[in-house]
Amino acid sequence: MNPEKKHNKHSIRDIEISRVNSPAKAGRVNNPKKKLNKNVVSRKRKKSLGLTFVASVLLLVASVFLLYSFLKPTKATVEIQTFSKNVLLTDDLVHVAYKEAEPGQLGFKVLENNFEKSADIQADKFEYSEDKASGTLTVYNNYSNKPQRIIKNTRFKSPDGKIYRAKKAFTIPGKKSGTPGQVDVKVYADEAGESYNLKSGTKFTLPALSGDAAEGIYAEAKTDIKGGFKGKRASVSEEKKEQVLVELKEALKKEALQKALLKLGPDYISFPDAVMVEFEEPEYSYSQNSANIKLKAKALVPVFNKYDFAREVLAPADAELDFDTGNKIYIDNPEDLELKVTNKDSLDLEEDELLKFTAKGTAVAKYYLDKEAIKKELQGKNETVVRFLKEAYPAIEKINSMIEPVWRDTFPEDPQKIQIVELK
Repeated sequence: MNPEKKHNKHSIRDIEISRVNSPAKAGRVNNPKKKLNKNVVSRKRKKSLGLTFVASVLLLVASVFLLYSFLKPTKATVEIQTFSKNVLLTDDLVHVAYKEAEPGQLGFKVLENNFEKSADIQADKFEYSEDKASGTLTVYNNYSNKPQRIIKNTRFKSPDGKIYRAKKAFTIPGKKSGTPGQVDVKVYADEAGESYNLKSGTKFTLPALSGDAAEGIYAEAKTDIKGGFKGKRASVSEEKKEQVLVELKEALKKEALQKALLKLGPDYISFPDAVMVEFEEPEYSYSQNSANIKLKAKALVPVFNKYDFAREVLAPADAELDFDTGNKIYIDNPEDLELKVTNKDSLDLEEDELLKFTAKGTAVAKYYLDKEAIKKELQGKNETVVRFLKEAYPAIEKINSMIEPVWRDTFPEDPQKIQIVELK
């Protein structure tokens, strides 16, 4: 057989078959418009679900807020501008205060306190110095039931024979029921030097006494006796010492006034010129490059009821102020007034029964605002009651109130939930 005429054999598997998609399937798969419409519908459905969720959340939050607001306890704030008036005071009128005041008179009482302050001073030179030791002794009277008067410069003798003196006269109370009378006294060494420095508890006799008095009247060091020195050391000029002493005295006086008023509370008043301070001799101690000054004092502070004080000072100056219908009026700016004691040179606050003073300047007279009484007037009442308070309380010049929640128009029953704010 001619190989050129030889026919190749084919299988049905070798026949290529081309598939033609049906119109229905072609449209479902290949039509882009229908596919786009399906995506748009899907997005709209998702957006609708999202808006529904957000609306539900907002509705829930609003419901919770409304429920909280409904259940929220009622509270109220009342702002009050109190009545005040400027009153001009002149110092041509002398006012009088009494320890034993009668009705209508201004009374006062005296508070006594002991204070101590110290300050360091940088040394400005070195020099030879001789200083005498000093300290406090407790002197006992086990000799007699009667007080014993001891003259100034009385000697006290230590066990080793050193002499110390009290610069002021003093009286030892008599013994009672077998208990010795006692008094504290400041003493100073007769001579300079560190050998005169002694520890507390050291016993002393009084060489001037004899017989039973010498046995029954004796002393013991309450504090260390110190400050004795003889030699070269850092020193401070007298000008520096004096400057620091002045500052310490002013600080002690101010502290005495503040503590007295703090002790008695806000209804009392005093003023700096009325404070009497008795200062002890300053104590000096020295280090290598500086000195320390310690100052002790006894302060007597006369204090006055501030409403009685205002009546005494303001009533003669302004007849329009109503002191006679139970109103409590006070001076809001006592620190701005010039208050001076006129009998200061002869005044002994421990013994004297009266104190005289003048007042000068512009006083701000103010009515006392009784906040607790106003709360009682408001509790459980409709907010319209506020308009009537101004007539009932002369202290009120202006008043505004706010009740929460805003739809409530009644003040809380609990006065603790009513806040009174006094505007300046």
